[in-house]
Amino acid sequence: MVVKGPELGAGYAQAEPGDHGWTARTAPFPDAVSIPLPVAGLADRLNALRDRLNQPISPVAVPFRGTALDRHRVLTLIARHLRNTGAVLLNETSLRSVPLGAALRVGDLLAIEPFGNHLVRAHLADAADDAFLDTLTSLVGPLIVHRGRDRMRCAWTTRYLADTFLGGRWNGPPLPLAQAVQEVLTGRTGDAA
Repeated sequence: MVVKGPELGAGYAQAEPGDHGWTARTAPFPDAVSIPLPVAGLADRLNALRDRLNQPISPVAVPFRGTALDRHRVLTLIARHLRNTGAVLLNETSLRSVPLGAALRVGDLLAIEPFGNHLVRAHLADAADDAFLDTLTSLVGPLIVHRGRDRMRCAWTTRYLADTFLGGRWNGPPLPLAQAVQEVLTGRTGDAA
């Protein structure tokens, strides 16, 4: 049997071998009627954390309300702002698609960008041509690419891509990806539509 907890500790997933392969199911953790005294302090801390995750940050911009997050759209809007300072290369898998309500909550932002990634200005060892981008796409999934006027020798990208696939050479202060996502989803960038 394999048991795995989902992100943010909302429940668990369970997989078991069966007669015709594996069967899998997900379930939330059961509500406890009473909490044993030795773990009561832990339960209080978990409840405080749950309250923190449910705190609203800001209203969600109208075009995003009541929809599942469109990763491509959000990253394209982020790239639109970053391309003013050069090329941009972002992987869609850096975000998760989650349903959005009227307010962006701390837990929503953590579910959208659970990796704590940052945007950095990376230096590419070789100019990024189509063959390089095709190879990178096959390794990391769909990419958002905005090229500058010159060949792409430097690009805004996620620190993960910079460190893992682009030689680890980047400079400047990193920008939290979650901050950029928040600015797009709350309309602070001015072009959420």
